[in-house]
Amino acid sequence: MRQMVDRAFIFLFSMLVATHAAGVLDDREQTTLHQQAAELRNSAKNQRADAEKRFTAEERLCMGRFLVTSCIDDAKKAKQQSLRAVKQAEQEARSIERQIKANEREMKAARRLEEAPQREAEAARRAEKSQRDYEAASQRVERKQAGR
Repeated sequence: MRQMVDRAFIFLFSMLVATHAAGVLDDREQTTLHQQAAELRNSAKNQRADAEKRFTAEERLCMGRFLVTSCIDDAKKAKQQSLRAVKQAEQEARSIERQIKANEREMKAARRLEEAPQREAEAARRAEKSQRDYEAASQRVERKQAGR
């Protein structure tokens, strides 16, 4: 179980380094990273539940022993060791999700930069139309007032 988490961690870390070096991710890569983060979270959730079950079972077994405290301490240490691996997987999942969000922000900023000339042109068209409408309205008011 620990080996699986270590392998997943190494694989995902190498993916993050590769994608960060390559720059912006495409949709397929981003979807893959979303899936990997979800798998890591689910795996961590299952491992956490297993660690809790093992601790509860070991704790019950300890109650029948003469040195209860020592047995429970050993069970707690085993649980803590299992939870360290779980926390590492959860941290890696959060790291992937942060990378995805940063990538989304970069993509959004790039899109806004690409669309800036179009937005400026549209704003200029609206300003011109507004100016024409204002001038037409002013002329109508002047004609109406002159007609009186």
